Amino acid sequence: MGKRILIAENHADISSGIEFLLRHEGHDVEVVCSASDAIERVEDFWPDLAFIEVALPDRSGLALCRELRALPNDSQPYIVLFSNSRREEVQASSGAAGADDLVILPFVTLDLLARLRPHLEEHVTER
Repeated sequence: MGKRILIAENHADISSGIEFLLRHEGHDVEVVCSASDAIERVEDFWPDLAFIEVALPDRSGLALCRELRALPNDSQPYIVLFSNSRREEVQASSGAAGADDLVILPFVTLDLLARLRPHLEEHVTER
């Protein structure tokens, strides 16, 4: 059974590539373009894994990560933040916000999926 995956990314070229590959592997994928849409969507679609862009249009992905971690749910998603900044403070902030991983843009989608394969196969949300 596939995992539930939320992609909060405001660049269609990035989100569509990831979405296509994940759906092809049998995962249930939801794509949103803002932090507000992500919070609204998780009410009905609690993800096993979330890909979140740090620079979302309405507020930072770091804030969204903290909000997801604060929501009452027995199973927390594995959260991967995307950033085009290599600055050390982004790396430190991502961990402090509760992210499990930080991926620097640009990246090769297949490499990203290979890197996350253990989490796509093992992390299961209680439903």
